[in-house]
Amino acid sequence: DMYKGSAGRDGTHDAPSENKAAGNRFHTDAQADKSGRKQADAGSAPDRQNRETAMFDQVQRKLALLCTAMAGAVLFLLLSVLFTRNIAIQRRGGEAAFQSLWMSISSQFRITPSINDSYLAQTEAAHHAIVYIEENGVPFFFPGAWQPESARESLIRLAMARAAKEGVFPQIPPVSSSENQTGEFQIRGSAGDAYYGRLLVLPSGKGAKSLLLLCHITPLAVLVRQQLPLYAFAAALGALCIWFVSSYITGRAL
Repeated sequence: DMYKGSAGRDGTHDAPSENKAAGNRFHTDAQADKSGRKQADAGSAPDRQNRETAMFDQVQRKLALLCTAMAGAVLFLLLSVLFTRNIAIQRRGGEAAFQSLWMSISSQFRITPSINDSYLAQTEAAHHAIVYIEENGVPFFFPGAWQPESARESLIRLAMARAAKEGVFPQIPPVSSSENQTGEFQIRGSAGDAYYGRLLVLPSGKGAKSLLLLCHITPLAVLVRQQLPLYAFAAALGALCIWFVSSYITGRAL
């Protein structure tokens, strides 16, 4: 009995100690778990921030690319319209230059009995023109100041044949008027080179004298090659500027 009482007293004294020890272990484990979560959260925060930064960068690049594509399409359309318009203006400018040259040289041909070689040479060289003068079937001796792609003589024959379709012949003087002339026409040589042309026939004594003017037409391919690098550079520079502006705006917005 004394042994049992002593054991019972020891048991009653050990139970609270064991509970206290268990509570301390639980508290220690809880603190360790909490500390572990804090460390895990602290470790994962930079990774989460990096992922968010990468996501925003990707969204920004896509938005900037979309804005650049849309604005670039508008820019390309505007430049295409300007390019086409500029080519058309240059073509009309070449035709206007021919008409101006025709007025000048035909007026001098009407007033002056003969045109000197230096004037013809300057005119042909400056305008890539062919000036052919004939009187009573005898051509004015002038070899020309430049060499066209097609033979000079073949171009003159083509022009005379084209004028004959309008009823204008260099050897036949005008009957019902003081002069006979064609409208503006175009011919194309054997080498593919094209020319504006016009023929004027005036009475001369018992016969007639004629003036034929041909002006070279700058090929469309040449005009395109001359203008295309400038417009291509403008398009590239514009697209680059749009990209930087789009990147800045989308970056500020996000």
